[in-house]
Amino acid sequence: MSPVARRQGGAHTGKAVLVAVVGVAVALGVAFGVAALAGRGDVKVRLGDDRFEAGSARDILDDIEEREAPLGFNDVANFRRPIWVDNTSEDADAGWIAVGAFVPDDPECLVQWNADRDRYVAECDDAITFPRSGAGLRQFPTEVVDGRLFVNLQEN
Repeated sequence: MSPVARRQGGAHTGKAVLVAVVGVAVALGVAFGVAALAGRGDVKVRLGDDRFEAGSARDILDDIEEREAPLGFNDVANFRRPIWVDNTSEDADAGWIAVGAFVPDDPECLVQWNADRDRYVAECDDAITFPRSGAGLRQFPTEVVDGRLFVNLQEN
């Protein structure tokens, strides 16, 4: 006789398979339900936060003052919304501006800060420029909360 006895518990295997099948069916049902609702436009799919936390307002202001230039952030929404952040005052709690780092009519055309020209210059056409105030570029609301700078990236 073998030291390991055979079990007579075939019923446990059947229950495990039944639980797995029911679990898969429920998951598929939920997935189809969400897809159907999203297809009708009743559900808004939102991945991530609309507010980008740039960091310490004081540190960002110090960096801007030291470089004498706006500060760029490359990947604030999965490479879709590069922005420039600047401050128009000497106060870390006020005077913040955030602008899209792209030509508003052409999101594929990025704008870079050009210190020699003291302007944002479009990479696709250096004749397209914008002042440091960001006038003409897409503007994003800013807010300082507990010393942290936030930029609201929600579509206007």
